[in-house]
Amino acid sequence: MLVYLLDRFPERSETFIARELEGLARLGVNPLLWALRPPPAGEPPEYAGRFLGRLRVLPGPFTLRSLGAELRAMALAPLRYAGLCLDLARGCSRSLRSMLPELLRADAAFSLARELSRLAVEEPAAEQADPRGAPVHIHAQFGFVASTVAYATWRLARVPYSVAVHAWDVFANRSMLPEKLLAARLVVTCTEYARALLLARYPALRADRVVCVHHGLDTALYRPAGPPARDEFGVLAVGRLVPKKGFDVLLRGFARARSALRRGGPTPALRLVLAIVGEGPERKRLEALVRELELGDSVRMPGELAAARVREELAGASVLVAPSVRTPRGDSDGLPNAVLEAMACGRPVLASRLAGLPEAVIDGRTGFLFPPGNDEALAALLARLARNPELAARLGREARLVAEERFSLEVSSRRLIEQFRRIGAPL
Repeated sequence: MLVYLLDRFPERSETFIARELEGLARLGVNPLLWALRPPPAGEPPEYAGRFLGRLRVLPGPFTLRSLGAELRAMALAPLRYAGLCLDLARGCSRSLRSMLPELLRADAAFSLARELSRLAVEEPAAEQADPRGAPVHIHAQFGFVASTVAYATWRLARVPYSVAVHAWDVFANRSMLPEKLLAARLVVTCTEYARALLLARYPALRADRVVCVHHGLDTALYRPAGPPARDEFGVLAVGRLVPKKGFDVLLRGFARARSALRRGGPTPALRLVLAIVGEGPERKRLEALVRELELGDSVRMPGELAAARVREELAGASVLVAPSVRTPRGDSDGLPNAVLEAMACGRPVLASRLAGLPEAVIDGRTGFLFPPGNDEALAALLARLARNPELAARLGREARLVAEERFSLEVSSRRLIEQFRRIGAPL
C-alpha cells in the first residue's frame, strides 16, 4: 500500500498535490492519505474533494491516543525510542525558528507506525521479484514536518519512505534535512534546479535517488484562451502575498511601463491594467505601494480565487508575470504552478531568472526572463509586449506547446509511477 503523508490536506496553496493524486488515480494508483491536521473548513479545491474519503487524520499532540502510542513504542524498544528522541532533538535544534512545531508533531510517528503495522498485516504485499518490495511505503510531501514524521516512522518500524521537496523546504529549511534525505529511498524534486542544489549541498546523496518530476497540469482543462482585448493590456500575477513572490517589484515595473506607454509611441491609447490574485500577510504593504505609485485606477487585488476563477482571469489577461525574488533567509519560488497554468492557456510569461523558472519560461520562446528584483527590466518587457501583440501571441502559442509536451499531468504521473516502481514501492 502506498501512503501519502501530508501536513494537511487539502491546502489551497498546494493544489499541485491534489492534481498529482488525480494523475495517479487516472493511471490506477490510489494512495491512502494520512494527514497531521484535519482538513480546513470550506469547499475543497479542484480535484481534492474526491480524495477526502481516503484521508485519515493522525491524533494531535498530547492526546490520549498519541501518548498511548508513544508509551507503547517506549516499552517495546526502549533503546530505539531513546535514540530516536535524541536524534530528533539534535536535528531539529539546528533551526530554532521551526524546532518547536517540528518536535511537537514528530510524536505523530508513534501513532503512524502502529497504524501502518496493522495495515501491513491486513494488506500483505503480493509476491514481488524485487527484494526491496515492502507491504507499505510512505511518500511524504515537503521536507519539513511530514518528512520528519516519515523518518521517525522508519526509525521505529522500518517502514520505507520517500520525500517530495518543493521550494522553501529546499532553499530555506535546514532542520533534519540531511538525515531525512539520506535515509529516504527516493527524493523527488519539482525542478532540476532543486535537484542540482541538493546534490551539491549534500554530497553523500546518491544521484540515482534524487529525481526531478515536474508538477503536472491537466492541459485539457486549461485550454488556450482567445486573444485578449485590443485596447487593453492585462497583466496578471497569481500567488500568495508573501515577500518571495516579488509583487512589489511587479508594481514598480508596472508603474514604469504604464508611464512609458502614456508618453506615446505606436499605441498611445493602450490601457495597462494589473490584477494580483492571492492573499497573504503582504496585502497591506502592497496596497500602500499601490497608493504611493498612484496606481489605484489600474490595479485590482481580488484575493484568493478558486481554480475556475483563476482560469477566467487568465483568459482575460495578456501576460502572466512571475517576479520571484530570493529573501534574506534564502527562500524563493521553485517553479510556481501559475506559470504552467498561464502557458497552458496560451499566455506568454515574464519571469525572474531564478531557481526553476527558466525550466518552463524559455527566453524568447514561451516568454522572457529578467534579473530578479529588476523592475526597470520588467517594465521594458511589459512595454515591449504591449506594443507588439503579434509577439505576445507567438509566445503564447509556443507556451501552450511546451506545456503539452513537458508539463502535462499524464507525463508527470507516468514518470512518478515509474520512480515508485523503480524503488519497489507497492502501488
